[in-house]
Amino acid sequence: MDDNTDDVGQSIGRYAVQALIATGWALGSVYRCRDTKLMRDVAVFLVADTLDEELASQIRREFQMLAGLSHLHLVKIYDVGVWNSREYAVLEFIDAGSLNQYIRTDVHLPWSTALRIGATVSGALTYVHSEGILWGNVTPANVLLRSTGDP
Repeated sequence: MDDNTDDVGQSIGRYAVQALIATGWALGSVYRCRDTKLMRDVAVFLVADTLDEELASQIRREFQMLAGLSHLHLVKIYDVGVWNSREYAVLEFIDAGSLNQYIRTDVHLPWSTALRIGATVSGALTYVHSEGILWGNVTPANVLLRSTGDP
């Protein structure tokens, strides 16, 4: 895969690529895919093929760590694997994009919504920290929103 929209219609294992969700990260790209066995939409994070083995190994450990967590407001990891010598993780597909995308629109974020999102993220972080994990990359780009408006 060339990390672009030309990949639509190809497959990463049993996951049929439907759309590119995010790219340009040094670590890889995220695709909206269709799980052809379970017939559901998923997000597939495909690690960049330019990473050295140490960084790829670190990402693999993070996938394993996250797969062991279970919280209503954390993205679920369904599968991990290697495709064309590249690591990938299959994640729950969250349908409304990131908080970063939302706040960059002209829509005013009501204080009650901001408070609800902040409290929800705080609850998820409290859980993660109670599991002994220090989460260091909390940004609006990493807070995904459901079509209900909930993170």
